[in-house]
Amino acid sequence: MPGATEESIKPIAENMRNMMNQPRSETFEAQQRIMMTSMVTAEEDIETSVQWSVDSDPATVAQAMYELWTHDLRDDIAVIKAPTLVLGAWIAYKDYGATHQSVKSAYSAQFTQLEGTELYLTDKGKHFIMWDDEEFFFEHLDRVLVAAH
Repeated sequence: MPGATEESIKPIAENMRNMMNQPRSETFEAQQRIMMTSMVTAEEDIETSVQWSVDSDPATVAQAMYELWTHDLRDDIAVIKAPTLVLGAWIAYKDYGATHQSVKSAYSAQFTQLEGTELYLTDKGKHFIMWDDEEFFFEHLDRVLVAAH
């Protein structure tokens, strides 16, 4: 949401936090499984992520999500002086009109204040790219780690 501000997103984030803080329903695990199919490809990884969700403390997750949504770091990142690798994904949103380029542009806009950013998008991984496109993930990660030594 490139045009979002902390104030404009706050009501949405508060609503999300309030909903997440409600007692979990009997269908919570099934709902998480449905959601994770849009974020993970392999069935065993979906099951792992669902289990992580089930095992997580709801209040902690709700507060963490709220804080992520309500703290705009786009300007604050300008103080970072280290080279920064950003890995992203887009393919899960292809059915909604997303393209590699449209998502890359959206990511790039988030990092305009951060010099030295390298941005790469996987063309096959969903949200959990370390599972869905392991080769892509480690290719970029290993390159940065080797260069740092």
